[in-house]
Amino acid sequence: MCYESGTGVEKDIREAVRFYRLSANQGNPRGQCSLGMCYEDGAQVVEKDVNEAVRLYRLSADQGNPRGQCNLGVCYYYGKGAEKDFNQAARLCRLSADQGSARGQFNLAQCYYHGKGVEKDFNEAARLFRLSADQGDSDGRYSLGMCHEFGKGVEKDLTEAVRLYRLSADQGNSVGQHILGMCYELGNGVEKDIREAVRLYRLSADQGNSDAQCSLGLCYESGKGVEQDFNEALRLYRLSADQGNSRADKRLTTLDLIC
Repeated sequence: MCYESGTGVEKDIREAVRFYRLSANQGNPRGQCSLGMCYEDGAQVVEKDVNEAVRLYRLSADQGNPRGQCNLGVCYYYGKGAEKDFNQAARLCRLSADQGSARGQFNLAQCYYHGKGVEKDFNEAARLFRLSADQGDSDGRYSLGMCHEFGKGVEKDLTEAVRLYRLSADQGNSVGQHILGMCYELGNGVEKDIREAVRLYRLSADQGNSDAQCSLGLCYESGKGVEQDFNEALRLYRLSADQGNSRADKRLTTLDLIC
């Protein structure tokens, strides 16, 4: 982990993967999970292989590792390297959450929020999002913020929603940045500030967030907070549409006709 993050040593992903593999081959559940994450993400020195990632997550989860349980649950949730199975996803995320894992709490909350593998329950979702957020999880923070913005499982409170979005955005979370940007664009819970909205959209878009790419494209198309630039709008819409964003695809078609 030190080599992966560059903590105390020069960052070296190849060396990190070598140590993860050594650890995993000795049956260490943390090493198995970390190596699985490298395979899932396609970390520079290993070819992306979700099937191998799932195999390693399962080895880790079977030993009770909370991150391995959570990651395996997420694979079942999205059908990555395993057949989609919401019941299994919820079961594994619960095992992780019950050990106090912030990621497990967040992903189990997602199951409750959307009614996947469990009965939909906004109150339980908000409770779990809060547990995750209180541990500093950036996804848990923006998700709890959304609960407060829309009054799902908690009292509607735009001020608290913005506070949580800001905490998430300040951690570099692309979703938190985009949602906070929308608050500034629309004046939800904050004074309207289109330039701040554009700044946040750009931070999020630069991380590949398709919603932010589309929102920033709209700013360039209309000249809101930036100088109007149809070419830049088209570029951003294409990046977003290539990720399957339907709103960007519609704007791309419209703008292509105009230009």
